[in-house]
Amino acid sequence: MKTAPKAGDRTIGSVALDNAKTNGFSNHENLYANEVRRKFKWQVVAFLFIGTFLWDRVQIAMYTHEKTVAPVVLHEDANHRLTMVGIPDPAWKPHDGNVLAELDGLVKKMRGRTVDAQHDRGEWREILNRCTERGCNNLLLAYNKLQEVEDKGRIVVTITNRTKSTDNTFYYAWTEERQNEQGQVSHTYQFRGTFNVVIDVPTTYDVWAKNPSGVWNDGFSVDKEGR
Repeated sequence: MKTAPKAGDRTIGSVALDNAKTNGFSNHENLYANEVRRKFKWQVVAFLFIGTFLWDRVQIAMYTHEKTVAPVVLHEDANHRLTMVGIPDPAWKPHDGNVLAELDGLVKKMRGRTVDAQHDRGEWREILNRCTERGCNNLLLAYNKLQEVEDKGRIVVTITNRTKSTDNTFYYAWTEERQNEQGQVSHTYQFRGTFNVVIDVPTTYDVWAKNPSGVWNDGFSVDKEGR
């Protein structure tokens, strides 16, 4: 009389069961593995493509949200002359970060100096194209004071603090490392200043070309700390 095997007993037919299991794994590998691997590769490619697409959208959104220049429409004629089409939105305002970038450049250009006089003159022409009458008068006084500096080498300006007071007023602090003609540091001073700006969207191409940001220096005062 035959007795039924106990639960969990694999002594009967264990070789056949192991062979079936092995053959099943082998058949699954042969039938599906290559297809699974191909799908995985395409999934990775699709993921990278979608990630790149989304990142581009984020970058474009950041750019359009923080425009560095006043948005205008320009037309180029057959002689490669540019003209402005229509009237820009007079209510447009640059982001605070762009205003600070303009003021950073103003501080470094009007207070700093390189060993290339031609380069420095170009920097001064640029900031003189971006000021109101009051701002330009302040710049002319600042230029005369710069010529009176005894150290005739490079002046390295490092901005240490900047704070927005109102929509049109900003406080700045910076250090000036003044070098002699041999490139040695002669003096290091600390300064603070109050800068006023006017936001005025350019309405002609000539004005836009000089100051596309629409941020105008409207005057400033500078004091030396620790006098």
